Amino acid sequence: MDLEARDNILIADNYKGYKKGSRSIKMVLENEFFVIYRRKKLNVS
Repeated sequence: MDLEARDNILIADNYKGYKKGSRSIKMVLENEFFVIYRRKKLNVS
């Protein structure tokens, strides 16, 4: 995973201060930051 995607995912995960699952992170990225990632990319451990 590239560093820009990692940074975007971390920003979305910390958005509003509570933990989120991959679906919530995906929706925050799409609606607030206008970035589209597949859920498969968000589930990388």
